[in-house]
Amino acid sequence: MNLTNALNAVLMTAVCSFSSSALAGSADDAKNSWQGRTLDFQYHLQDSRAMGDSLIFGTHNSFNSRAYSNPTRYFDPQHKYSIYDQLTLGARYISLDAHWTAHTHGWPWEWGTDLLLCHSGIGESLGDLHVGCSTTDRKVWSGLDEIRDWFNEKKESDEVVIVSIQDETEGRHKELYNVIKDRLGDRIYNSGGCGKTFAELSKQDVLAAGKNVIVLMVGRSSVDTCSGYEPLRNMAFDESPGFSSVYEDGTLINDLMKLVGQKYRESISADDIRGYVKEGEINNLELAWYTQDDGRIDAGLWSWASNEPNNHDGRQDCAAQYGRGHNSDSRRSRWDDAYCDSNYRYACLNPDNSQWTVTSQSGPWEYGVEACHNLGDGYIFAAPQSGKENADLYAQNSQNKIWINLNDKEKEGHWVKGNSEDWIHCATEGSTCHVNNQIVRYGAKGKYTLPRKESSSFSCNNDKFGDPIKGTKKACQKRVETLRCATEGSYCDLAGETAVVVYGTATHTVEKTVSGGIDCTNSAFGSDPKSGVKKYCRVAY
Repeated sequence: MNLTNALNAVLMTAVCSFSSSALAGSADDAKNSWQGRTLDFQYHLQDSRAMGDSLIFGTHNSFNSRAYSNPTRYFDPQHKYSIYDQLTLGARYISLDAHWTAHTHGWPWEWGTDLLLCHSGIGESLGDLHVGCSTTDRKVWSGLDEIRDWFNEKKESDEVVIVSIQDETEGRHKELYNVIKDRLGDRIYNSGGCGKTFAELSKQDVLAAGKNVIVLMVGRSSVDTCSGYEPLRNMAFDESPGFSSVYEDGTLINDLMKLVGQKYRESISADDIRGYVKEGEINNLELAWYTQDDGRIDAGLWSWASNEPNNHDGRQDCAAQYGRGHNSDSRRSRWDDAYCDSNYRYACLNPDNSQWTVTSQSGPWEYGVEACHNLGDGYIFAAPQSGKENADLYAQNSQNKIWINLNDKEKEGHWVKGNSEDWIHCATEGSTCHVNNQIVRYGAKGKYTLPRKESSSFSCNNDKFGDPIKGTKKACQKRVETLRCATEGSYCDLAGETAVVVYGTATHTVEKTVSGGIDCTNSAFGSDPKSGVKKYCRVAY
């Protein structure tokens, strides 16, 4: 193929791409769709996981978009949507190339050099102009403004965005720091020294500090040192070991290089993404032409089956995974919301070795903690928090469905990971939690700090744990192993022993220290923890 034919083929591909994407709906429509809701749900499942053990979508050269193109700039774009809309579509990694280069913004007497968002990896200059840049490319602050505005206007206070800065600033780190600080300063989680990695941080860690943005420095000027300018060093993280990205190019130039046999960057397909999801070794899918309608976001969805959860009859409050025994190939391994009194087996995880198994015992969802406990070896009733975990569980699931440990009993649509049957109230915020070498957590409404062991009693407050959910009264809970001893209306017999008995439902409990035994009733425990719902008693030990 000669060069002319190659270029014509690439241009025809671009025209076809434009025609199909132009028909797509808005970013807001996509966010509110089943696809958008499911992606958001998966992100929140990962809140307490280290970022090096999570998966997000990102965009490569996020600024090089058709949304900003005109005859003088960005005439070989890699995106359809603006940075603002990319975030709305679910991108949580935004990459910006910051060049200190010549510009012609404003009146001629205002022309000069500044930090511009430029797509050029050539590394050469003609005077003050970086070859490949346009003097009308947008200024760096304009891209940062979109990130700030998205947080402010969309009220996305529970999201974390990684802003990656490709450093082509020729050492103008003071200027770069000032523009980042001016636009995003109050939202930035500072590194404290940019040699540190953020891979071990969780999203919850960042949010608990009242922050939403991680700044990452990459590129020629920042390798090994990140920055010689101390304020930027203390703000930014360096290229982060333990956080793995794959990216694609998506430009016409890249496609042309492929056609003529020159070096090029492979595109990332939906099949590639399905593989990354199952393998669990990639943390950031840095895409070009990031849209809701090319099948690649769908390929990153591994949890709910299509159009689930649907809360049929208003009573489907417990989650189940479809197994290999289900008759629909498209639903196998995916999740359904089901009636909690249905009869299924249980998904159990050994946290020490990350091994999943499925019980031979079956029953309603609420028996899951006990069923997994009965297996021994430290198994707990659990739900997958990643595509790899979901695939590992599915490999053990030969059933039609099995229970996983998620429910939205307390608030419709608010799916709680973890079952509070094995967590009991210890103290309200501001009071003392009495423990002796026990696992505790702090929070409310399904948002808790990571569990940790406390050797003795402590004050239950933000100073000790951070604030996992701002503006909400919180509490401390302690983890206990429990076994069911009676259903409501019957007698819990302790065979002459003394123990703590927990009375209630999966999400509403009271407890009492009992000797010998106790009636499993509201009157015996002095209150009704959940009116109108069948309750039970469990022995904590």
